[in-house]
Amino acid sequence: MNRHILKLVSVSKKNTFFRCLCQENFKDKAFEILKIKEFTFVHDFFQNEINAVFGVFLRRLVFVFLFIPFLVEGQSTMEQVLPLVIKNNTWLKTQLLQAEASKMEAKTGLGLSNPEVEAGLLNGNPSVIGSRKDFSIKQSFDFPTVYYYRQKGVDIEQALLTQKQQQAVRELVHQTQTICLKLVWLNKLKQQKKLELSMVDSMATVVEKGYAMGLNSRFDSERADALRVQVRYDFQKLENEQQVYKGELVALNGGQPIDFADMDYPSWIVPAFNEEWKTNRVNALPQIQQAQSEEGLNINNLNLTKSETMPKFSLGFAGEYLPSENFHGVVVGMTIPLFENRYKVKTALLNLNAAQAGNKHIQSMAMQTIERQIMQYEQTKQQFDFCKQAKNRISILNDLNHLLQVNQITLVEYIMQIETQYKLSINYLESEHSLCLATWELVRE
Repeated sequence: MNRHILKLVSVSKKNTFFRCLCQENFKDKAFEILKIKEFTFVHDFFQNEINAVFGVFLRRLVFVFLFIPFLVEGQSTMEQVLPLVIKNNTWLKTQLLQAEASKMEAKTGLGLSNPEVEAGLLNGNPSVIGSRKDFSIKQSFDFPTVYYYRQKGVDIEQALLTQKQQQAVRELVHQTQTICLKLVWLNKLKQQKKLELSMVDSMATVVEKGYAMGLNSRFDSERADALRVQVRYDFQKLENEQQVYKGELVALNGGQPIDFADMDYPSWIVPAFNEEWKTNRVNALPQIQQAQSEEGLNINNLNLTKSETMPKFSLGFAGEYLPSENFHGVVVGMTIPLFENRYKVKTALLNLNAAQAGNKHIQSMAMQTIERQIMQYEQTKQQFDFCKQAKNRISILNDLNHLLQVNQITLVEYIMQIETQYKLSINYLESEHSLCLATWELVRE
């Protein structure tokens, strides 16, 4: 019967770990050394209970770094959350209703001005001459081009208000996506921290039992306990942060409960960063479209103001009725705005110049922002690839087992190397989250 002979001896009086000396060659599997059933013959001063606990700790430790389940299925994904938030968010409903009211208000003033009706009864003095009755009705008309530019201005304002409605939806979607991506990151990190906490608890249990048997110093026991307290504190802090973001997600959902436990980042296609894509990306930005609409509105306002400097006309009917004779007929009038619009054209021209300058500024800033986002994406992608390669390259538990078997490293060094792999896993998760955010900034609407 092929049996493995192990000897567990103390490395030193100061440390809390043990060196595993192998007298026969182990199999290549990294976890073969960690199975409790292989501890068939132990030459040490420990009880079997301690060896069993230590074996469980090592098995769990290797499970953490070899079989980490980074992805689990959440109860709600981002694609499922967004329609719910858009439907239930009270702020969005208010914004949409206000925009509809503004659309209706923009239509006022398109028709003709109010008709003017006058009637009078004048008594004569002396009364023998009788009384006079006056009556008139007239309608004022602007120059024909005024109505054209008013209608065109209303159409532009309607389109601008529609863009603002869409922008309100985008802002809500952006805020929701930001929280969801943060929760995905926290869910992944919490899963990793949970495994770390399990590892530290097992390790601290081994050290405490070793101290109870007089095999470790009090300092070692206190150090292990302090490490466990620190990890538990970090885990609780992470849970509190997670609850804060979940609360914000519930608030965005109109106070209705929503559970987000997704651990999968959305998949986005990264485009080719050429000049054509950059130009199309800038032109498709909501702020650029709004700036162009506002510039068009200012151009229309300038033309409208020029049209309003033209004469206004009025057409009506007037009648004068006396006891012995009557007068009635058509009345035509004209109003020449010589003073009323003196500075309105200059004001409209200055507003147009300001809108055009603002549009150019927004386009320039948008292009610079896209350049920075591309540079940030490329740097983040390099960092992610580096962390991924480092994580895969340093995962050499088989080599560590061999070095441990030939007594070239201590178990302390073995555990430290595995802790290094844990840190690399955390760095990998952080770089993955940063890459996801950088990609999202480039492709989001």
